[in-house]
Amino acid sequence: MSLLRMRLPTALICLFLMVGFAPIGVQAADPASDKSGNLYVLIKNLNVPILQEGKAKGTLLFNFLVEFTDINDRPLISKYGPKIKGEFFVELYKMAATLKEDEKVKLGKLKSILTVVARNIVGEKKIKGVFVKDYRRIDSR
Repeated sequence: MSLLRMRLPTALICLFLMVGFAPIGVQAADPASDKSGNLYVLIKNLNVPILQEGKAKGTLLFNFLVEFTDINDRPLISKYGPKIKGEFFVELYKMAATLKEDEKVKLGKLKSILTVVARNIVGEKKIKGVFVKDYRRIDSR
């Protein structure tokens, strides 16, 4: 068989295999619609400078998930969201001010502190926890 005649069957076989083995439906996990009734709220783009000796030595970048205990608390998100974000900034600035040059950020301790902050704002039984979704440290040289 000539080379031109072989291309068409090879292309058809490849197409058949790609379509046959492709997943039928792929759905991304959405933490906001958890079946257990939990509700996660994303607090994103919290950028905090690392100040040492009066100079900016770097930046800490965070995204957090605040987990509510009941999905019916959706109105609390719009009511307390800006307050939570503001208080998170206060705690992050405190932490960044005491950070040494090569010291690592203790994410577990930070998570605990921010969970207490969120519970103090919204209510002890309304907040299940705060999770660090994304974290990045950028040092300036």
